[in-house]
Amino acid sequence: MRLIPPWASWASWLLLDQGLYSVSNLALNLLLARWMQPGEYGAFVVGFGVFLCLGTLHTAFLAEPMMVYGRGRYRHRLGRYLETVARLHWRLAGLGGATIAAVAAVLMITGVTGRVGSSVLAFGLAAPAVLFSWLTRRMCQVTMIPREAVVGSAVYFTTVLAGAQVLQLRGWLSGVSVAGLMGIASLVAGVWLAGRLRVPWFGGRTSILDPKVARRHARYGRWAAGSGILEWLLANAYYFLAPLKGGLEASGTLRALVNLVAPVWLANGAVAFGLVPRLSEVDRDRTLGRLLRNGLVGLGAASLLYLVPVVWFREQLVEWLYSGRYLGSITLVWPLAVFGLVTAAVAMMLAALRALGRPQLVFRSYLVSAILSILLAPVWLTRGGVEGAVYGFAVAWVTVAVMLLVALRRAGLGSRASSQLIDAGRFGDA
Repeated sequence: MRLIPPWASWASWLLLDQGLYSVSNLALNLLLARWMQPGEYGAFVVGFGVFLCLGTLHTAFLAEPMMVYGRGRYRHRLGRYLETVARLHWRLAGLGGATIAAVAAVLMITGVTGRVGSSVLAFGLAAPAVLFSWLTRRMCQVTMIPREAVVGSAVYFTTVLAGAQVLQLRGWLSGVSVAGLMGIASLVAGVWLAGRLRVPWFGGRTSILDPKVARRHARYGRWAAGSGILEWLLANAYYFLAPLKGGLEASGTLRALVNLVAPVWLANGAVAFGLVPRLSEVDRDRTLGRLLRNGLVGLGAASLLYLVPVVWFREQLVEWLYSGRYLGSITLVWPLAVFGLVTAAVAMMLAALRALGRPQLVFRSYLVSAILSILLAPVWLTRGGVEGAVYGFAVAWVTVAVMLLVALRRAGLGSRASSQLIDAGRFGDA
């Protein structure tokens, strides 16, 4: 008799994979905030934020629909489907990375910005490799071999942290060098995972699925991309706005504070996104509702277990992590903790709507929140660069949670029509 169900083993590997990758990027940010001056760290934060815009589009048009279709429509032709997605990756990532690099080069030539332009340029060049690693890890989840993704995340973890230490010791640490390091570490991890997946990444047989897959991903992605850009705006806008009042140092300070609650934010989002294939396989409304409730309780409880000590010992944490730097802003940790708790609800509701195939409802929820955030941004910024950004950040995500709850009800979750909505979301765009 099997004591541990198969899904529990799969979920455990998924959690370990997401945890390793999230911890590696969090640890890198903590080290950079400790080693760099706030202005230099702020330039890195802005450059990475620009890269995340491309990452959002890549996820919307490739990774997110792959998580839904890979375990649904194409589960019986998964190998050829993933081959098609691999070819689409190089086209999208190459074009996007070149666009970012070109914009950064123009900014540098015109003298509009210095450190920021260099950081953005470096991330544009590193983008295809980083996104390659992202996609191979998601493919491991779709093919139900998350243990391979764990090894890939461990390779990235080791490479990026060891590399950062070398850069620090050599005196080469900068936004540009760190972007290059992330690209190299991602390429190493991605190549290893690609070998384990046995998907032809650089050619292979011509698939009759190519045009159909591209069209389906485009139709799904138009809503997911809109939602993703709005989500990116809500998550990163204040890194760009804070310098208007406090210079790049304000962006660095804001990110240093967010680092304290980032484990909750990253873990909730990654775990819930990884559950999309499982939720997509559910055909009964009652089962989906039960999984959603269990996920909310589980992520919420885990978030509280982390956030309460962070708020209670915030002064000691900042002193230890950053050698006393940023102590003047520790009173702003508690509103960020509220944001961290809200992400548990946001992540699970997003996963449910994506599994239902209702990206348009996600888009509308983010649109309302983004409009409100933009309208209130001048109000928050009058309170000061960092303080205003923190409160604007927290209020924006509380609004997102409320709007997603309304969207779930509109999607019919909990009603007899839900099963019809699931079928329409999966197969209605044939």
